[in-house]
Amino acid sequence: MTEKDIQVALPYVKDLPQATEPFMAKVAVTDKNFGRVPKVYIRTSLDKMVSPKLQEEMLGNWEVEQIHTLPAGHFPTLSLPAELAELLL
Repeated sequence: MTEKDIQVALPYVKDLPQATEPFMAKVAVTDKNFGRVPKVYIRTSLDKMVSPKLQEEMLGNWEVEQIHTLPAGHFPTLSLPAELAELLL
């Protein structure tokens, strides 16, 4: 993420509280619902919030149809929107 990206995003996030409960809550997923949705994972190789190691661990818990890597931080929607859209469409 560049300094310009940060300046664009900052007004939208700087005073927002961080929701932490979703990270601790147990969630029940079923094959009937979550399991039937095709999944694509976008690795973000420059992510400083979710390390590459943690991304790999997360991938080990899900069935993913496609895995792509972008040279981006945690918000590729800001830093590489065209590249992200191309992968998802």
